[in-house]
Amino acid sequence: MPHYSRRYCAGIAPVLHSKFKALLFFIYSARHKKYLCLIGQRYFSHFKMTTLPIPRSAW
Repeated sequence: MPHYSRRYCAGIAPVLHSKFKALLFFIYSARHKKYLCLIGQRYFSHFKMTTLPIPRSAW
């Protein structure tokens, strides 16, 4: 059983690592960062208007 789990971890670790690196590259690339910022601003403006009674100067 430990042998199986060790082999399983050794097989799945590079896959997870490459997916994680791809995700980090996706997040930190400039084009998508601009896109994510746009989504975040739209979401937070909607959030401010609907639920939070905080003036805009606080943001």
